[in-house]
Amino acid sequence: MRHFARIAVAAAAALAMTTVSAPAQGLSIPRWGQVWGTWVHQVQMGPGMKMPALITLNIDGTVTGAPGLMFGGVPDATVTDTPVFGVWQRTGWQNIASTSLMMVFDRKSGLLTGFRRSRTSLDFSDDFNSYTGTEFLESLTCTSPLTCPDPLDPKAAWEPVTGMPASFPISGARVELVKTGPLKP
Repeated sequence: MRHFARIAVAAAAALAMTTVSAPAQGLSIPRWGQVWGTWVHQVQMGPGMKMPALITLNIDGTVTGAPGLMFGGVPDATVTDTPVFGVWQRTGWQNIASTSLMMVFDRKSGLLTGFRRSRTSLDFSDDFNSYTGTEFLESLTCTSPLTCPDPLDPKAAWEPVTGMPASFPISGARVELVKTGPLKP
């Protein structure tokens, strides 16, 4: 019986070693339904115009990110956004929905002017390394920097962002490991 147990343990160890070995450079590992990870998120603002963001879908169902308007983003922008914080959940095998919040500040005065809310619907590709979808961007205005409405109140008066379409097409690509070492000339 001990001989059989030793063989079984050795076989399991050999299988584990072959399963966790790193792939060759340039090969990607299929994700089999894994949506969590870090993404280069692109909001299609118009023909030939994309506003980038870096978004992380955490395994615990939370979202964190850095939007393109966090430190400037576009010429003559009047506002600055904070980092993105939110939640996501599956709506299907290759689909998720997310809701994220960020604060908005006046670029000149530095005063808080409100909140933005991003609601997205994402459809992942067969290998879960990219997605497409739709993003709805909404605004909740503060009457003063110290009298902002509660963004979590179901009665909060969210509105489309002034001067923007109600929704945007979006896409994303997973950030992948790049082999360490010097760049090739």
